[in-house]
Amino acid sequence: MEIAAPPPPVVTPAAKKTGGPAVDFRNPLAVRIGLTIAIGAGLLTAFFGLGFVVWWPSAGFLSVYLYHRRTGERLTVSSGVRMGWITGVFTFAIVTLLSTALLVMIALQKGGLAAWYQEQLRTMQASEVTIQQAMQAFSSPLAVFIGILVMLTFMFAIMTGLCAAGGALGARVLRRD
Repeated sequence: MEIAAPPPPVVTPAAKKTGGPAVDFRNPLAVRIGLTIAIGAGLLTAFFGLGFVVWWPSAGFLSVYLYHRRTGERLTVSSGVRMGWITGVFTFAIVTLLSTALLVMIALQKGGLAAWYQEQLRTMQASEVTIQQAMQAFSSPLAVFIGILVMLTFMFAIMTGLCAAGGALGARVLRRD
């Protein structure tokens, strides 16, 4: 009885480096890069405002790019989304802190936040009826709380979503190399 020789080993071409640590909040490099980029995106948002349509996706893209440069790892699109999302969470925290500081400074001024808001409505040339309705809403603490909660939820979703989209785009573009 003859014993068959084992098959020769299968030689595969060298795979691109993709087996690094998971991109999540337990990855110190991902967190450090996300926080660094978020500081820049948060400051750009605070100083230049409506450029957020550019700042936030760019922050996600740049975080994936820097992660790739530091590790040599080519992120999958889902890892790019996670890297962008990490950046978005930090960006949200920074923008929220800066906005809160601004609102506290406004509240401490003469007239407070309600007077400032009323002045903003007048600057936008809102009708007196609209201004009175807004001021009436300001008089209800529950309405103010719900309004702030809705605004923060919306901001979180938009900010993390745009950063995640930028991260996905970054991972997709960098995988073409």
